[in-house]
Amino acid sequence: MNDVQEVRSGDAPRGWKAVYTIVDRAGTDKKFWVRIGTAFVNRDLSLNVKLDGLPTNGQLHIRDADSATSPRRNSDSATSFGTDP
Repeated sequence: MNDVQEVRSGDAPRGWKAVYTIVDRAGTDKKFWVRIGTAFVNRDLSLNVKLDGLPTNGQLHIRDADSATSPRRNSDSATSFGTDP
């Protein structure tokens, strides 16, 4: 199935998204969300992903960034969450 989406440059949602990996911790039922990068939305709705780290489980979770969060420029500021951000 070839679904082609035609996007006019004025209609494309620009901006950035946060990239997380979701980690299971031993001894707890909680999943920890660890931010490992930023993704930038292109005009054609493709993504450029910049990673500060690599997920050990091989999975990335890319979602719209929280308005209170800005793109990171320093990998020393990694954040983990006990619940869904």
